[in-house]
Amino acid sequence: MDTKERLELITQWHYRMDDVDRQIKALESMFGYGVADSRFVETIEYMMQEYTDTLSKLIDDHTEMLSWYMYDNENGKKKLKVKCRNGKKLKVSNLEELAVAISYNNIVDPA
Repeated sequence: MDTKERLELITQWHYRMDDVDRQIKALESMFGYGVADSRFVETIEYMMQEYTDTLSKLIDDHTEMLSWYMYDNENGKKKLKVKCRNGKKLKVSNLEELAVAISYNNIVDPA
């Protein structure tokens, strides 16, 4: 799989994750913040994590970069870097940079 194909799949994933987040926030505004702790939302979040894990396998994301991007890097807002096995550090602030980082397929860990 090349970087362009990865980017297409990552873009779809990112859109779905954002959409679910918006819908949960809408439920919270209608029914209060207890909704986020409900079994219903817990099930949706579990399903979304399974989607993330499955997509990671499909795109050869062996270091959980999708989860790292979403949670630790706050969808690129923190502009964190990852360290490659060759010592090079890559900034990841958007989906294109994330796709490139995953394409390296030799990320050691977040820098």
